[in-house]
Amino acid sequence: MLVNAAMILIAGIIIYFLVYHLRVKKIDRDVMKCDPARATPAKVYMDGVEYFPTNKFVLFGFQFKSIAGLSPVVGAITAALLWGWLPALIWILVGNIFIGWVQDYFSCMVSLRNEGKSFGPLSYELISPRTRNILMVFLVFYLILIMAAFASLAAGMLKASINSILPTATVIFAGIFVGLLIHKLRINPFAGTAAGIVLIVGGIFAGAALPVSIGDVNIWLIAILAICFIAALTPIWSFTQPTIYMFFYVVFFGLIALVASLIIGHPDYVMPDYTDFFAGFTGSAAMPLWPLLFVTIACGSVSGWHSLVSSSATSKQIENERDVAPVTAGSMLAEGALALLALSIVAVLPVADTKGLAAASIFTKGAGSLLGGSNTALAYVGLIFIALALAVMMLVVRLGRLTIHEIGGEKVSLLGNKYIASILFLAVTFVLASPTFGGTWFYIWVLFGGSNQLMAGLSLMLITLWLLDTKKGWMISGVPGAFMIVTTIAALGYASYQSLTKGFASTPIAAGNIVAGIIGVILIIAALIMCIDIYGAFKRRKKVPQ
Repeated sequence: MLVNAAMILIAGIIIYFLVYHLRVKKIDRDVMKCDPARATPAKVYMDGVEYFPTNKFVLFGFQFKSIAGLSPVVGAITAALLWGWLPALIWILVGNIFIGWVQDYFSCMVSLRNEGKSFGPLSYELISPRTRNILMVFLVFYLILIMAAFASLAAGMLKASINSILPTATVIFAGIFVGLLIHKLRINPFAGTAAGIVLIVGGIFAGAALPVSIGDVNIWLIAILAICFIAALTPIWSFTQPTIYMFFYVVFFGLIALVASLIIGHPDYVMPDYTDFFAGFTGSAAMPLWPLLFVTIACGSVSGWHSLVSSSATSKQIENERDVAPVTAGSMLAEGALALLALSIVAVLPVADTKGLAAASIFTKGAGSLLGGSNTALAYVGLIFIALALAVMMLVVRLGRLTIHEIGGEKVSLLGNKYIASILFLAVTFVLASPTFGGTWFYIWVLFGGSNQLMAGLSLMLITLWLLDTKKGWMISGVPGAFMIVTTIAALGYASYQSLTKGFASTPIAAGNIVAGIIGVILIIAALIMCIDIYGAFKRRKKVPQ
């Protein structure tokens, strides 16, 4: 099937626009009865660290960049290579329209209507204390897998993209600078943002002229984790929020430039629209479209990570209930456009040009070519890729520190220490991501995808229970939640079986595969116990006359 890349992009953006104005706004108005006069947790509990009322435009940038990690790029490209561009396109559109924005919007709204509580205390109240404890353990494994998968990719890009080092440093400096201008000096947000963007543009041109080359991935890995360590400990307004906000503009303008290039050049999709159900492999190497497609593409369609951002960070910064829909659902639909762009970048390349290349290399090759192929273009494309990873990692380590504290902070004083908890979390990440210790990136990525989508299913079921309690229609989250749980447990089971089989069949035994398989089994067991608890909570509510 021969289609035009511009046609796919424009059609997708129009569909997302209609979904927001016809579906999201109706749910916000008629079901949730959004009330701008209701005090939000950010105003009631403002402490300048976690709770901080934020302008909706700044918060949209924070939300979009917090959820738009590498998954919509790496996932869309990988899925297109395996099963063809058509199955990937269908899941990106259908998943976002019926599940993605629903999860992001309701996760924030449920937290907002419950004093800004995250999913840990909410699962305690809505289901049971046991569910809360298991969810916390699940989250630690899940967050470490996100960190390891993204850190490995970002460190590799810093090593390979020598023109992107200075631009990356400039964005971090611009974030701190803009945070001071807006939050301390009370300068108009638009003026502060403009100053930050000017700095970033200067940094990109400087990077194109002054490459920095360090060949040891471990050095870049340590540098990235050090930035995340600072992000985990400082007040959110001073570093994490404004830096992620600046990363948003890096991605936003890059998105516009790449979309414009595709529309002007209007190339055709030349890669196969569909390979086959098993991605062209047979036997133990087969990659069945169901359930693996729904794990391979997460962000851009639906992602459990988004529910954590919405309920743990964004809900504590919402200034007005009216901001929830544009900030959460708007960001999710915009991320869908990013996934469509990534899909187009790979689909317009001949098969021979992508053979043997990883998703990261395909993205930089395709996007760099669309922007002209100069050193400046390559510096910018590398910066986009790093921004997609680093913004998410800065929040993940913050959530990881808080989760470790919730699990053992009261019983083990060391775990309650924010410095110790952060160092412990980052140390495990380093061991998994470092090439020195032999971290198996492929299995980490598969497990990350499975646990991420399983988190989406569990979040949707928590939302369902809350909708039942508040006597609102629960099918909007209940049906998608059941689908995500069944599909992702199947995907984790398949990946775990493959990992353990190959691990024990190797000579000598492949420890990385075995560890990956065991982690997958632990996640499945934790998920099944939580599913039993959720089913029990659902039955209790259905027995009560509504």
